[in-house]
Amino acid sequence: MYQEELNEIIYIIKNASRIILDGYHNGTSSSIKEDGSVVTEVDKAADKLIREYLISKFPTYGLLTEESKDDLSRLDKEYIFIVDPIDGTLEYVRHQYEFVTNIALVRNHEVVVGVIYAPLSDELFYAVKDEGAYYIKDNKINRIYVSNRLDNLRVLTSPYHEVEEEKEYLEKYKDKFESISYGGAAYKACLIASGKAEASYRFSPNSKEWDIAAPDIIVREAGGYFYDKYRKKFTYNKVDVRNLDGFIMINNDKNYF
Repeated sequence: MYQEELNEIIYIIKNASRIILDGYHNGTSSSIKEDGSVVTEVDKAADKLIREYLISKFPTYGLLTEESKDDLSRLDKEYIFIVDPIDGTLEYVRHQYEFVTNIALVRNHEVVVGVIYAPLSDELFYAVKDEGAYYIKDNKINRIYVSNRLDNLRVLTSPYHEVEEEKEYLEKYKDKFESISYGGAAYKACLIASGKAEASYRFSPNSKEWDIAAPDIIVREAGGYFYDKYRKKFTYNKVDVRNLDGFIMINNDKNYF
């Protein structure tokens, strides 16, 4: 199911990467939004390209994107696309870590397709509900799975969003961890889904639906778990798109202590 939507998402996500890479290598202007986050002219241009293309292909679907005005018309739609043109804009501007583009398709508040693309490394990760998670590199498609580790966990955290509650948690359970390292944006989900890391604990309340929709389904379809800090699964296309209770990405439910 959803093969047409998946194909179109992959097509436009790769086309948008041309704009993104051009800005990365040649520079772009940036500013601070009302919520204190960074936005560049490339974010806006990529957002516009993706938004207009998807609506041209699926005119009855709704849209929720980070860089466009949310008029809430999406709430009446069975299907909506959720888009983050550059997830990790601060990393993008500073030329640090991995930044990615996230696009998800939601049906009746549930993610059914998720795609994450890393333009710098030309790595594409995707998942379809009940069909597994996959990795494409050099035109080769491989199914991916989370690791089976229950100790010596490789933990990924954010250099910009780590709050005191998270620091205390990592310190409390440090004997469970082999390593704690920084990972950029939603690329952390890709590493967990492909068995290269086991956990990421995000307790801060400042992420939005576009940050987690694609990572959610990719981690879960790879065999992992994705929920908030109270172990509640996410629903999407809500009036309030904030994730006030953070989010947890883990390979095994036993690894959230």
